[in-house]
Amino acid sequence: MMHSKKHILIYALLIIVLAGLQEAFFNHLRILGAKPNLSLVAVCIIAVRMTRMEAMLLGFISGLYIDIVYSRYVGLYALLYMLICVLLAVATREDFKRTAWWPVLTGVPAFLIFTVTESFIVRLICMYTVDSPHLYESYGAHFVSRILPETLYDFIALLVLFMPFHWLMGKIRVKDEQMNY
Repeated sequence: MMHSKKHILIYALLIIVLAGLQEAFFNHLRILGAKPNLSLVAVCIIAVRMTRMEAMLLGFISGLYIDIVYSRYVGLYALLYMLICVLLAVATREDFKRTAWWPVLTGVPAFLIFTVTESFIVRLICMYTVDSPHLYESYGAHFVSRILPETLYDFIALLVLFMPFHWLMGKIRVKDEQMNY
């Protein structure tokens, strides 16, 4: 299913709004020290329905916004979001793109891969900048205290946001089909 450039921009703007919502409200609503990554959740829901090129563009635009507004390392989230979107688009066969619950099934692995990769890259950068000999004191403790809570919180956010996104994407698809007549 091919999306127009206008739809990709609508999705990117929606992700930007969710990133602002995340920073405004969820900094104070942490569970086990983690907050949900609403923009990542939105990207994962949308990317499974796109082609590789569309997913790559959406991921890059969304990640670059996160980099510019919220991140210390410009380019890190643009790269990570782009990679996770392409991974989801490639991993989704054409017959799964129309399956309603496929984004929910791919959510947990995508969140886990993203969080592990993000944590590892940020730790490498910090290790290099402070000249530390250790990447992690205890990776197991880090995994349980940071990575699992973030993945769980992202999955909860996915369950909450899935139906509104599914409805919105259905409306966009119907409008597209009506314009093709």
